[in-house]
Formats: sequence, structure tokens, C-alpha cells
Amino acid sequence: MAELPECYRPLADRQGLIPVGALPVREVRRALKTSLSTMDAAIRLFDALVDRLGAAAYIDPAAAPPSRRLHLRDGDDPSWVVPQALVEIRPMEHARGGTVAMIRTGPDIPSEDRPEGWQPGDPPWFPKPPLPEIVPRGPTMFAGALLLREGPATIEIRYDERGVLYESTVSGGDGFWAVRAPGRLPFMIDPSARGASVRPHSLLCRGDLHDHLTADELAAMLAESEQPTRVGFRVRLPVPLPNGPAGVLEGARRGIRSALAELSLEGDRVCVVDGFDGSARASGPDLATAMERWQKDVWRVRPGHVAPRADATPEVTKPADDATDIDDGNADNNANSNDNLRVLHPSTQRVELGRIRATFEPVPSAVDLPAMTPAHTPAARIGLPDAEPPIPDAFARAGFSRWVLVVDAHGEVAHALLRDEADRRTLIGEGALDLIDPSTLDAQIDEEVADYIADTAEIVRGEPEFEAQLRGPAWHRFAVWDAMRQRAVFRHASSSTSPRPRTDDANGDPTRWGVSCWLRRPPDDPTRRRVSCWLRPPGE
Repeated sequence: MAELPECYRPLADRQGLIPVGALPVREVRRALKTSLSTMDAAIRLFDALVDRLGAAAYIDPAAAPPSRRLHLRDGDDPSWVVPQALVEIRPMEHARGGTVAMIRTGPDIPSEDRPEGWQPGDPPWFPKPPLPEIVPRGPTMFAGALLLREGPATIEIRYDERGVLYESTVSGGDGFWAVRAPGRLPFMIDPSARGASVRPHSLLCRGDLHDHLTADELAAMLAESEQPTRVGFRVRLPVPLPNGPAGVLEGARRGIRSALAELSLEGDRVCVVDGFDGSARASGPDLATAMERWQKDVWRVRPGHVAPRADATPEVTKPADDATDIDDGNADNNANSNDNLRVLHPSTQRVELGRIRATFEPVPSAVDLPAMTPAHTPAARIGLPDAEPPIPDAFARAGFSRWVLVVDAHGEVAHALLRDEADRRTLIGEGALDLIDPSTLDAQIDEEVADYIADTAEIVRGEPEFEAQLRGPAWHRFAVWDAMRQRAVFRHASSSTSPRPRTDDANGDPTRWGVSCWLRRPPDDPTRRRVSCWLRPPGE
């Protein structure tokens, strides 16, 4: 067995990991590669799954061929759709690609069965899955990617210019043991992880996988997908929209976060938000009541209608991070702004960030943006938890007065404790409470922010715009757990400028497992200087 470097010992010594798969990781990945070795096989899988799902399938009409997107309809009400595509086929020009610079922060994790002397970059010592001996030709063989999604878990298979598989990636499961023992162990998860341990796609956990599965066999497995239970959002499209169900959710995302933080939700179990720009919001004890209230709010914010832009490909110049948007408090009059429609209406995006400038071309759409009338307004909804936990006494004495709801990218709702003060707003996620001492929290925040400003000031020196932003109002996020060393920490993780302390800037997943704080006037001590917090040597 290859010797494990000492720095990975805390990961190897963890207790409580549980297997969620039935077959070893390497065997599962081989089965996928042999079964989906060509783009033609991916397209046959798509067609077979559409046939098997029948009325439960929603094929996004906005996907311009050869792109294809298949969504699931809600099992209780088919007029609502799961916004995440169950299966997607992307041609190469819209598939993920490019060059990524990797920073090596430690030695590689050696596999248990790695031969003596083998080094990264050498040919693999285990047999590679065979590619097809006869490569088919025709319109179903082109470069692109097949994506299978199930909440935060993804399987992506990429095909070269011949339409033949050349690379595949999967997300979910415990990354350490998937690399350390792929020939012996199935996919594992750590239920005690801080930062949810993501279960892999359910297809990867089955015990009936084998090489060269047929399209019908794979379709039967995918038809049993856990996606409806792993995605909490649902969307409704009265008419087709340019970016389909996913575009509706993106248009509603900030409105959903604002509604969870600002609406009075006592006794309510459903929240519904306008899918154009999130401006119409309502909640209720059940879906019918919430929709009735929401329809009234749609007519309030959109009493007439807003015509779509005549310009099909406008150019927009704006910062890359949505958190820098300024909320002018006039959402009713912003419905036709480029910012609000950039997801619903494909357009060229020009991004300028300091010396970096980039242009992003739109993904083609087979439909146009309709007139923004109340009858055409899409909706996004999310279920709410039944009750909120009591506020711990120590946090109540420190001024934390209420819980707010935060939601992650896939619709999982969690609680965070909120404290509002004149110059700061502090959120502590429910998954971080046991690691936080409220009596010393402010001092820790001020120290970490001062260190962050001192570090970053050296990088942006001579850039007046960024120097001003660095010392202006901003959300700062802090990690409270070091997953590598398996110990509690308190470290600055990220920062984003925000003129106002909007709770909708708090993404649910990091907020649930850490601390977020909006500071109007961050502490600044120019004498501070130290190594970036994430690159500290062990033991510091």
C-alpha cells in the first residue's frame, strides 16, 4: 500500500464515514465510460429517457439544436417544473472548457494500489475502459458534453470533435477516499461534515451497474432519479422563455432570498416569487393561498406591461459579482433594465474588473422574450420549514434577536441568527453556532477583516477605485471549520462590496456553515501584514 503523507492523516482518521454506493468507485466510472462512450449513445439515452418519463418530461423549447435540455415536472402539480435539467446535451461551443491554472498546496494523495515508483503523469496502471473500435458517423456525432444532474451532484461526460468520450468528471462523495481507495471502496459521505457532505448522483450508487449498459437500461435507472427531493425549487412558465426553467430561477433568486429575509412568514409554508426580476413576492400556508396573493402582487408591480427590448444582443458593462449591484429601492421601475433581463434574454456580456476585461457570448435560444404582461409572468416557489429553533441564551444576551431563513443554490432552506446594529449586520448559520463564542465574536471579526484589508491593499495599491471599495461597506464571510485538518478555526473566507446590508446577499450554503458580517466601516490598521489566511503553515 502506498504510504500516505502525514498532512492527510486527519482525513484518513475520520470516524463516521458511511458508504452510499454499492460498487467500487473505479468500477462505477468504468461502467459509465463504456456505456456512454460516444455522443450518439448520449443522444439515444436522452430519447429513451423522454419515452420512459412520458407526461412527466418537460423538454425545454428554448434549447437551440443540437442543444437539448430535459426537465422533470412536479409529481403533485405538472404545471410546475424542476428548474434544474435532469439531462442536458451541450455542443462544444457551449460546453465547459478552457485552461485552468492549479496551485499545488500539498503532495498528491496516493492510491492504495499504486505501483512503487509511479508518478502523476505516468500512464495509468489499471486498464482503461475500451473505446469503440468502430466510431459511428452522422449528425449525432459531434463535440460537446452530456450532463446528468441531481441537486448539487453532477456527472459530466465530454466528447471530442469525433463525438468520442475523452474526459469525465463527477461531483459528490468524499473526495479523499475516492482518490485513496477507488478500487476497493464505493462512494462515501461524511454526515458530520461542516459544509454539507454531498451525496453523489444516485446513478453512481446503484449495485446493478455494469459495462456497456444499453440506453434503455440507463434510462430506467435515471427515471428513478432523486432529483425532485434534492432540488427544493419549482418554477412555472406560462409561455416559453429564452433560458427556460433555469433562467426563471436565476431571475427569481435574489427575490427569493429577500422574501425569506424580509416577509412575515409566521405560519406560512410556501413562498412564491416573480421569475422575471423577483419583484412580486408572496407567501401563504399552502400553495393555492400563496399563488392567490402572488397574483395580486404581480398586478401591483406590473399593472400594464413592459415590452421586450428591440435590441436582440445588447452589450452590458457591469462587475462580475452580482453582490455589487446597488438596490435603489425602486424594483417596480426596474423591470426592463438590462440587469434584470440578462438571464431571461440572452445577450452579450462585457465584464470589466480592474485590468481584466472579458466578453461572454450568449447561448443561442430558440424562443424570444415575450411581452412582460402579468399573464406571461413566470413564478418560482420554495417550501418553508415548519418551525424555527429557540435562540440560545448566550446569543440572545449578545443581541441576536431573530432567525432568518437562507437558501442555497438548490433550494435547501436553513436558519441563521441575525443581529442588526447601526454599522454592522451579523449572521451566524445554524451549523456554526457550537463553534462560536458570542462574547468574542466582534473582536475576531475585526481582527480578521483588518488582516484581510492589509493583505489586499498591497495587491490593489495604485488602483483608487479598488482601494476605495476595499475600505467601503461590504459583506465579509468567515469559515469556522478547517476540513483539511479537521479542527475549528476562524478565518476570513471572502468579501463582496454592498452599499446596504441586504440579507439577500447571503448565499445559503456558506451562510449556514459559517459567519457573515456586513460592515459599514471596516477596521483598518495599515501596520498589519501577514500571509494570506488560507496559506498559513500547519500549526500557525
